[in-house]
Amino acid sequence: MTTFILFTAATSGLVSNTHYPNQATITDAAGLEATARFDHVAAEYQGGQRSTHGLVTSNCLVMDIDNDYTENPEDWVTPQHLADLLTDVELMTATSRNHNTSKHGTPPRPRFHVYLPIDPVTYPATYAGLKKSRADRFTFFDAGALDAARFLYGHPAPQVEVFTSSMLVDEWMTRQAETDVFAAFDAATLTIGEGNRNATLSRFVGRVLIRYGDTEQARTLFDRKAALCDPPLPTPELEAIWPSALRFAGRIAKDPTYAKPAVYQELTSLKPDDYTD
Repeated sequence: MTTFILFTAATSGLVSNTHYPNQATITDAAGLEATARFDHVAAEYQGGQRSTHGLVTSNCLVMDIDNDYTENPEDWVTPQHLADLLTDVELMTATSRNHNTSKHGTPPRPRFHVYLPIDPVTYPATYAGLKKSRADRFTFFDAGALDAARFLYGHPAPQVEVFTSSMLVDEWMTRQAETDVFAAFDAATLTIGEGNRNATLSRFVGRVLIRYGDTEQARTLFDRKAALCDPPLPTPELEAIWPSALRFAGRIAKDPTYAKPAVYQELTSLKPDDYTD
């Protein structure tokens, strides 16, 4: 199992606490079981004080599964189910303090935390982005627990499961993203008939520019898409689409939540040389 680092408080169940000074190196189930008895975080923070902007480094993503997205027990996710979905990914799980208990009046169900070793990250936005990318792919992850300063309550007797494999979740997500790109392109290689050409190309190039920016790669994808038009779109109309899409992408880029192409690449690339801003 790939080693990862957690930091614990001296208490358990104290929501007002922000001090997590005690480092724990997790190598096996016994180590996680002992650590998860205390309130803990999966990152080192400046001065040991948990804060969104104070993240120093982390080599573990922690995700939360409460199974509150459905009331059908057949759809509830278990650690084994998760491991089956994340084929070849190393991970550990530990039951949360509300595991198999009623919460907010709902029936008992599996509730647990997921620990995913990653290559070290030193930038809060990158760390939060990695968590969000997992939650975007798998909606059963708690969407309210994706920030860079999330802490986990301790559990007096956590049940730990270990799934040792050959791949970190970073690499797995990169491979999935590459698969998605090819699948999307394959699905988009249908002929674009008259009456749909302008609208189809405009939607397509808008997404491409948001993803890749004003780059040669974006223009190449646009030209390949335009080549599917039958009959071909007249050159003046075709060339008018590109600047219009650039203006649209420029407006999107002003959104504070927008992930610039360079940041997106950092979130999905294999082992970047530098995770800092």
